[in-house]
Amino acid sequence: MVSQEIGSFAVISLILISAVTLIFGAVRDSRKRSVNPFLFVPIMTAGVVINILISSPIFFIILAIASFILSFLRPSGYAYLISGLLMFIAAFIVITMSSFPIYGFEFLIISVIFLTGFQQRLFGIGDTKAIISLIFSFTGVNISLIRGVAGLNGLIANGIFILFYIVLASLVFLLAEFFHISAAYGKFGAKGFRIPYSKEAENAVGNAFMKRRTAVSVFLVYRVPFLIPVAAGFFLFIIFGSLFL
Repeated sequence: MVSQEIGSFAVISLILISAVTLIFGAVRDSRKRSVNPFLFVPIMTAGVVINILISSPIFFIILAIASFILSFLRPSGYAYLISGLLMFIAAFIVITMSSFPIYGFEFLIISVIFLTGFQQRLFGIGDTKAIISLIFSFTGVNISLIRGVAGLNGLIANGIFILFYIVLASLVFLLAEFFHISAAYGKFGAKGFRIPYSKEAENAVGNAFMKRRTAVSVFLVYRVPFLIPVAAGFFLFIIFGSLFL
C-alpha cells in the first residue's frame, strides 16, 4: 500500500513532468512542426515508477514499454503495422484471460493509438508517443483538481477519458484554425486547410503548410501541430478527471 505522502508526491511529480514536457513539445510543434522523438521518455519513466508504486501487473508495464519502444520504428513500414496488430491481439488476450482485464482495456487503447501512427495518416509519430505515455502513466491515478481529488488508487482506467479530452480539444482547435486560415490567407484563395500554390503564399505561410502535388494541381496543405490539442486535452483531464469517478 502506498502511503498518502508518497502517493501525493508521485502524482504531483507526474503532473509536473507531463505538463512541462507537453508545453515544451506544443511550443516546438507550433514553431517547427516537428518533435524530438525522445521528448516523452520522462513521462514514460515517471509512468513506470507510478505503476510500480500501485503494483500494476508486470505484463502491463512490459507491454506499455514495448509499445513505446516500437513506436520508434519507421511508421510507414510494415514492421510498425505488424507490431500494432500484435499489440491489439495481445490486449484482447489480456482482457479475456487475465485477472486484471482493466489493464488489458488500457493496453487496447494504447494499441489503437499506436496503429493510428501507421503512415502518420491521423497522428504524427510524436503525437502517438505523447498519448501512449500519458495513458500508461495515468492508469491508476485518480485525478480531478476541480473536485479536489488526487491520489494513487490502482485499477482506474483513464485512457478513454484522456482520449475524450484530446479529441474534444482537437475539434475546437481545428475549428479555430479553419477560421483563422480563411481569414489570414483568404487573399491567396485559402479553402479550408488548403491554399492554391503560389510563391507568395508559400513565403507567407512558412512551415505551417507543406507543398502537395496532384496530377492536376499543386497546393499547400496545413500541417496540424497536434501536440497543441494533445497538451490542451491533458490539462482538461487533469482539471476534470474521469467523468465516472
